[in-house]
Amino acid sequence: MLTKALPLYSWFGLCGPANMPQAIVDKVAPIITEIAQRDETRKFLKIYAGEPFPGDGAALAKTQADTARDWAYFVKLADIAAQ
Repeated sequence: MLTKALPLYSWFGLCGPANMPQAIVDKVAPIITEIAQRDETRKFLKIYAGEPFPGDGAALAKTQADTARDWAYFVKLADIAAQ
């Protein structure tokens, strides 16, 4: 029995190299957040039915973990074999 809806959306995040110095993260993150909130960014994303969802590294990690968990559930439900 299907117990939750299939999440039909996509997302992308900006990632840096492993062990990036926090000083660089702290400098770049507000710039990316500001770009995500610009009207022209919103207009561009709207063309593709998207919207900005800026957040920090912890928010991105949670989104990644939630997405992986959700799709693992549907793969199991559909009895799709690993390849």
